[in-house]
Amino acid sequence: MRDRILIIGSEPGWGEDLVPSFENAGFSVARMLASPETVAGLDVLKPDMVILDEDVTNSMDVCFQYATSQIPVILVGDEPGQEIWRKALEEAGADFYLRKPIDHEILIARVKAILRRYKKRKTADT
Repeated sequence: MRDRILIIGSEPGWGEDLVPSFENAGFSVARMLASPETVAGLDVLKPDMVILDEDVTNSMDVCFQYATSQIPVILVGDEPGQEIWRKALEEAGADFYLRKPIDHEILIARVKAILRRYKKRKTADT
């Protein structure tokens, strides 16, 4: 079974360029535009990982909701400062913060590494 990646953007085309790279790497990909119902994607799409655009309204809250549901999140944004890293990783529970522009190879390698860790934890917990 292929791991499912959910890409959540603030604009209709955000993340569209990521889809072929993820599919070529063996992932199943869904994209959605952020809305108040974004977290409903948890039940409908059942993603294994979320790639979240920092420009999404209340992105830190959305990140926190996924993270507390044991779904790893990579937050993607423009912020160069350390403060966003602290907020994303410590406060919102993101597994990684990646600055734009996105290097697809680095993103896919990071996704694979994070998913391996999550799967090991789940196996160890059962």
